[in-house]
Amino acid sequence: MFSIQRLTNEFNAIFRLLSRRHGVILLIFMLWVVFKHFLFFKLGNTTSLLGNQQAIDSIASPDFIFLLISIIISLDVFAKLRSSVGGIHYLMMPANTFEKFGAAWLYSTLVTFISLTIVYNLTHLLCMAVGNVMYSVNMEVHFQSWSGIFNLFSGVMFVQSIYFLGSAFFKKNPVGSTTLILFAGSLIIGFTAAFIFEHYIKSNFQFNGNSINIKNANDLNLIFNTNAPQYLKTIYNIVKIIYYATPFVCWGGAFLALKNKEV
Repeated sequence: MFSIQRLTNEFNAIFRLLSRRHGVILLIFMLWVVFKHFLFFKLGNTTSLLGNQQAIDSIASPDFIFLLISIIISLDVFAKLRSSVGGIHYLMMPANTFEKFGAAWLYSTLVTFISLTIVYNLTHLLCMAVGNVMYSVNMEVHFQSWSGIFNLFSGVMFVQSIYFLGSAFFKKNPVGSTTLILFAGSLIIGFTAAFIFEHYIKSNFQFNGNSINIKNANDLNLIFNTNAPQYLKTIYNIVKIIYYATPFVCWGGAFLALKNKEV
């Protein structure tokens, strides 16, 4: 029977095991954001980039770092389950599989992402305030929008969940094995998408100079939800469903892997 108390104990156990290592990772993340802002203000002061608000918005973009840290933490959580020192002790703690998995999932997904978001935005605010004072400018401080946070969370969870599953499934070299599978899958999907776009989608639209510039997800949504044929809209919606469903499928697979490992 599910117990919040046991779930809390499991979470606290993971936190005690990994908080020091992950605290160092957060510190490195903060220093990276500070360094990027320093470069921006230092170079911008001499090249007049400080008048470019788009440059301000893109400074120290956290997308890749969020993804990398989430992957590292996911691998760390399940590595503890396989460790010769703490693995058996952890598995024999008085909690059922769902509670152990719930604690691991909560730590490596929601708590990690929220912590990174708070650290990034607070560091960004501090850097912008100090930079404005040091370089005698008055640049606006733009935080991540809610839609941007959601899109970032969706992308991070998509890749993170795959590594989450890989760390639970592969006993040897989970990073390399998962990365290889993800890379091969990306190549196959990329070439397939390029072929479909080139031979079936381009002919259905009128582009200036027979080219199109897709900068973000909104541009892609606009293409497939305006003048696109109905079958293309259907395909696009199916792809979106697969994209948003993939994390839940991978987390479910990781849960089964943990359940099979239970002693």
